[in-house]
Amino acid sequence: MLKTPLQIFQDHYKEQVQRDQKKNEFQYTQTDTFVTWLIGFGFTGLVLVVSNFRKLQEDFHAPVKPIVILIICVICFGILFRFISFLIMSWEKDLEEYYAAMFSPMQMTPLEPLIDLEKATVNQLVHRLESDFGIKHHNVVYFDDAKKLEVLPALKKEYLEQCEQSRVSLFQAREFVADIEYETHRIPRDVNRKAFDKAFHSKSKEGYHSNRWNNVRMGSFILTLLAFLSAIVLTGIALLSTN
Repeated sequence: MLKTPLQIFQDHYKEQVQRDQKKNEFQYTQTDTFVTWLIGFGFTGLVLVVSNFRKLQEDFHAPVKPIVILIICVICFGILFRFISFLIMSWEKDLEEYYAAMFSPMQMTPLEPLIDLEKATVNQLVHRLESDFGIKHHNVVYFDDAKKLEVLPALKKEYLEQCEQSRVSLFQAREFVADIEYETHRIPRDVNRKAFDKAFHSKSKEGYHSNRWNNVRMGSFILTLLAFLSAIVLTGIALLSTN
């Protein structure tokens, strides 16, 4: 069976999301490991420099203060990088539930009419009843115009009744969740009811500004690397100048 353009793009985007998640997880693991090594090296170097501060200044005439500042920058920017990475990965993990719901093959019956009932025709109502609720009225399509006008109010009423049953079923689901959470975790039923209502009636606040946060993350990574390399270069110059 041929797929609609929407279904094709949904499948493609789902696969793209899964590929991006695997790629990001691999990249974050590698860069985090590298920055963790730099932070550890920075702590070790800082301890050595501080414990031999006078000796480095007197014997090697090394620019100790700039080196210490650079090492501290390595540590601070590295920790900032790790913290931002943690935030981004946490947000991405939270989005997995959102993606799972968006790409789920399960679809809920509508709570409100998906068409303007005042302007709806018999054919439209027959299509919506079958598409939204699985109720078939194929024979009605072949009625003459006069007969269609007679059954039109009944079809509208039936569609509204089905929407009402969906709302009742949703209310039952809310109570079901509230009862389970109270019995298992002693969370007050009203707390879960409010959370349930908020999820269905408020605007979604999922997501984050990925470009901004990834730019900050990349900036902290670059600063960490530059500070580390600068400290190495200064140390090397100081050692070479003593010979």
